[in-house]
Amino acid sequence: MTDVSISRAEANYFTLSSSQLVVTFGPGLAGDNQLYYQDCYTQRTFQGDELEIVQSQLGVQATVTLSATPDMGSTTFTLVVPSVWVAGGTAPVRTIGITSIHRMPFGPAPIGQNSSYSVAALTGNAQFVNT
Repeated sequence: MTDVSISRAEANYFTLSSSQLVVTFGPGLAGDNQLYYQDCYTQRTFQGDELEIVQSQLGVQATVTLSATPDMGSTTFTLVVPSVWVAGGTAPVRTIGITSIHRMPFGPAPIGQNSSYSVAALTGNAQFVNT
């Protein structure tokens, strides 16, 4: 009898897209995580202290600051990275990316909501890569 067990590993590299976004997340050349983000206005790779990685009930959340203007606010992007197991190949993935616009008033803070959110449905593939 032949042992046909397949080695399983938790995916650590994700290639995702929507009609408006292209996002990859995983280990970079130095072994630390990096996130590539592309929309119709921005194309940039974030790594090291440019990435905020948080583990939550949703999975890993990888957040980057797309833009920041003193006294005006900032725009961030958060990728929700699900747990995915693969066996020597790729696995399909569906997740979300959240773009957050944080407004900072010039002067006293007005009453009301200062942040707005846009959610993008992302699809793609996950795989394990050796680092």
